[in-house]
Amino acid sequence: MANSKDFCVAHYTGKVTYETRNIPRKNRDFLPPEMIETLRSSHNGIVKQLFSNQLTRSGNLTLTSDQNVLAATGKKKRWGAALVGSDSTKLRRYNTESRGEFSQTRRMRTASSVFRASSLEILKAMTGGGTKFVRCIRADLSGTPGGWQSEVVKQQIRALGVVDTARARQKGYSCRVTFADFIQRYRFLAFDFDEPVDVTKENCRLLLIRLKMEGWMIGKSKVFLRYYNEEYLARLYETQVKKIVKVQCMMRTFLARKRVAPKLASRQASRDSADGKFSRGCSVDAT
Repeated sequence: MANSKDFCVAHYTGKVTYETRNIPRKNRDFLPPEMIETLRSSHNGIVKQLFSNQLTRSGNLTLTSDQNVLAATGKKKRWGAALVGSDSTKLRRYNTESRGEFSQTRRMRTASSVFRASSLEILKAMTGGGTKFVRCIRADLSGTPGGWQSEVVKQQIRALGVVDTARARQKGYSCRVTFADFIQRYRFLAFDFDEPVDVTKENCRLLLIRLKMEGWMIGKSKVFLRYYNEEYLARLYETQVKKIVKVQCMMRTFLARKRVAPKLASRQASRDSADGKFSRGCSVDAT
């Protein structure tokens, strides 16, 4: 770089130059402690509480419900009830799962650390559920109504992988599965349970060959299957799962009978003993 304070990163979509002159100042984007102390001395109980509580790792404010806030405001709970909490709840935290750990005036966190913590929380939430991505394309960079810049749109389409997806669809590979998901889902169809299987391109190819499938392709990180390959794998998967469930059912029945058999034998012995005593008692009364 011509300027020693700048650096360039070669991203997937192209090279981006970053300027480092104002990074330290923007990273320390703190609210002045004097302003925080002034707001803490406010006569409004809610404002005082907002600037007195600690912050979370992601920069969120942790609110606690306290009856003293209601007494300080002197107002009935209306819309603010959700903010300060109910009388029965002494301690309730909002906005985040983590607890407040950082003061608003001491040990203040930088913008980069807050951004990193927020990104980790978002990633954790995304991995726990079914994520759907909506990819938007800008028609132009100036925001002009009805504007259109072909090069800008073409670059975005290429960066989002739309061209590769269209080519794969055109060739008939409607199903695209990553190596990890493919091995995890179908490994038991072609490999033994005690056979170690690593997530590699060769093992995916070996699995397809052992199943005697045709018309598939192996990419850099995914397995490309045609519609009939997906249907064939679904039928094999369903058949094998039914067999596994049947074996599990029979094994659980056997273990249940084995566990209950001693109890049934003991109960039958007690019943026979009681019947014998009853029979002997009846014979004595008859004599």
